[in-house]
Amino acid sequence: MLSWIKKYYLKFNALLRTSLKVRVFAVSCLILAAAYILTPQPTMQIFDLQVGEKAWEDVRSNYEFTVIDEAATNQRRQNAEESILPVYDFDSRLQNKLADKLTEVLNEWRQVLRDRRMQIILSESADASGETADVSTEMPTPTAPAAANTPEGPLSATDTDLQESTDDTEVDYRQFLAGSGLKISKETFRLLKELEFRFNIEESVKSNISYIGSFAIVGNRDLLIESAPNGFIRRDMYSQIERVIHNLDTIMSVEIAYREADDSAARLLPDNQLLQDITAELTRALIRPNLTLNMQETQKRRKAARDSVKPVFFQVSAGEIIISSGERVTPEIKLRLDQLMKLRKTNRLGYVFIGYLLLIILISAIITLEVKRFHKNIGINRQILLVLIIFLYLVLTRAFYSLVTIIPDYMSYSVLDNPYPYRYAIPFAFGCMLIALLLNIRLGILMSFIFGILAFLISENDFLMGIYAVFSGYSAVFAISRYKQRTMILQGGFLVSISNVVFILTLFLLQGKFDFMTFALSALMGLCNGLLVAMVVMVLLPVLEWFFQIPTDLRLLELSNFNQPLLRRLALEAPGTHHHSLMVGDLAEAAAEAIGANSLLAKVGAYYHDIGKVAQPQYFIENVRGKNPHDKLTPNMSAMIIRKHVKQGVELARKAGLGTDIIDIIQQHHGNSLITYFHNKACDSAKSSDSIPVTEEGFRYSGPCPRSKEAAIVLISDSVEAAARSMKSPSPSSLKLMVNKITAAKFQDRQFDDCDLTFRELTIIAETLYDRILRNNHTRIEYPGFNFSTEVGSEEDKNRGNVDA
Repeated sequence: MLSWIKKYYLKFNALLRTSLKVRVFAVSCLILAAAYILTPQPTMQIFDLQVGEKAWEDVRSNYEFTVIDEAATNQRRQNAEESILPVYDFDSRLQNKLADKLTEVLNEWRQVLRDRRMQIILSESADASGETADVSTEMPTPTAPAAANTPEGPLSATDTDLQESTDDTEVDYRQFLAGSGLKISKETFRLLKELEFRFNIEESVKSNISYIGSFAIVGNRDLLIESAPNGFIRRDMYSQIERVIHNLDTIMSVEIAYREADDSAARLLPDNQLLQDITAELTRALIRPNLTLNMQETQKRRKAARDSVKPVFFQVSAGEIIISSGERVTPEIKLRLDQLMKLRKTNRLGYVFIGYLLLIILISAIITLEVKRFHKNIGINRQILLVLIIFLYLVLTRAFYSLVTIIPDYMSYSVLDNPYPYRYAIPFAFGCMLIALLLNIRLGILMSFIFGILAFLISENDFLMGIYAVFSGYSAVFAISRYKQRTMILQGGFLVSISNVVFILTLFLLQGKFDFMTFALSALMGLCNGLLVAMVVMVLLPVLEWFFQIPTDLRLLELSNFNQPLLRRLALEAPGTHHHSLMVGDLAEAAAEAIGANSLLAKVGAYYHDIGKVAQPQYFIENVRGKNPHDKLTPNMSAMIIRKHVKQGVELARKAGLGTDIIDIIQQHHGNSLITYFHNKACDSAKSSDSIPVTEEGFRYSGPCPRSKEAAIVLISDSVEAAARSMKSPSPSSLKLMVNKITAAKFQDRQFDDCDLTFRELTIIAETLYDRILRNNHTRIEYPGFNFSTEVGSEEDKNRGNVDA
């Protein structure tokens, strides 16, 4: 079953690594689930009564809430909507447009008359000289639409039959009506034509229309009075300046404007009745309504006013009886009952749920920032583990809390039926202990405070339970900070129990009263708390270790056993590499301990860092006995074989389930450093044959560079051990120079850019490696009577070379 789950988890893990949408979806689902778990479930009983029915028992509200009074709210909204005056657009430039139109029409007809006189003069001149000219077809006429509508019917400019049956004035009148759109009588047009459309007529009409146009003119004044009895808003169409008009007597209808035009013309031209009549009629022809209702703007403002009205509420207090037994349900009571029913169904999925959801999002953001900023070595696999532990904490803590709330119901003694002491038995600390064991101590300390917040929420906002959870979690982290064996979990649980009892005693003393029986029950629950923490951790830890391949200290101790299959295979098939790995492990452990890194992880990672060499051990110098096989290969082929051992080591480690930390060290223990020996050999070969210069690209490891301090320490220790072995007669000064050069070279090659090693830590690592190398390279006196220098040894020395640099 677990293998099947793990198989699909690996597929899901691969999706998380490659798909942002999958990550967002998974995180969203977990956040929603966590918020729902935190949200307390409603326990209030409600009766779905209808209007007119009697309640058979009291219905009391356990919540404080409000109910919308729909009738009062709608009345207020209607009043707000009716208070908005209608908006009328005022065209303040209409008189100018009308005056321009009149000027254009009269100028056109003045030009027509001038052209006609010119034609007559030309015709008379031609008759005097004895020449004939047919000018009848050349008489100019103003243009008009092909079929213009006039008061006397449609007119076509090409209607020759009509033109032959009427005189010139009739034709011109029709053309005037069709071209100008001004409705004047035929007599007025005849007078205008006789007066040759004089400029004084135009000026008098302009003055008159300017005066009339200054008034607000509406098409239907009765409709205005009906729709705006309290006034209206007059908005200038161009300046957008608004005025509230309350006196509707100032508004003209078109008919009143006509009469005002006549009166104005009489005042303007009192001594010239003919010009007065022409001016009045032309003015009437130009009058248009300049005040029009803007229905769209009016409706928009009324909707905004309606929406701005806040609902009217009934206030219901917590504990208030909504309806008593035997009372009939009224519409007002029905509203309150419906709201209470809605709270029952959606209370913990409404505002409260949203509040918990936002809180979970904030907590998730804090954890994410902490991991990204201070725990960069935590990859996607461990991030999933962290999320899973938090989710398990929520589920199990909620389950334990629900359990302890029902225990008092089964207790008959008065001391034992108090529900509060049983809360101290909830194992709040197991999450912190798991995180400290599987991830790291610092994150466990941070999570003790996060879990304290969650415990506060789960315990129905009990602040003391939140503080209790923080102290308990911190005690658990402190208890297993030096975790080396399984029994330390029980020791950690015992320490949690002791700290719980001390904290409970402190709480009772701070209350100013001391009930010994209640304290004894609470202390007993605190002791049980530590035992439950240990039990939960001991059940979950092996499963999570195996499922996520997390090498805890105990797992690392198991992997450091030389009887492990991979280490036994390394010792049998590549004994030189095996011995080299042991030496590197000794150096890495000392360096890691000196800077406060995980020394056990560094040592075990060093044991396995070259495990890939078992695939082709004969190509690595520490395993060569006799001739060097690289002598028959090109430098490029040799470099390819050397690089390949990293990839092969990762594959073997994954098959063996060594865990991500060990696999990372195997993959990163060379970074992307240069295989110097074969690169130099290739460069020498290229120089001797005058071929293309050799680049470093084919002679570098594929990386990545170390991303943890432990991987960086193994990288340095590996190079230092190999270099020390290649020195024939190392002295303390030469060893120190060698260690410093290698450390500086790796730094200059940017191998430590992805990990958080400081210059001070690099200095401490170099000093520690030098001290340990110096101790390992101790001197001995020669055995008397023996000569260990042989030709074979000399030949082996000739064939040796640092091919794994």
